[in-house]
Amino acid sequence: MAEINTANVGFEKELWDAAAMVGGIVVESIRKGV
Repeated sequence: MAEINTANVGFEKELWDAAAMVGGIVVESIRKGV
């Protein structure tokens, strides 16, 4: 893997954390709806 900018890594981590949070909310909504 090429060298990665640490700021870029931090941004990607935040992006993944946000995606995981949204995914968790969606999963919980589906569970409650079923």
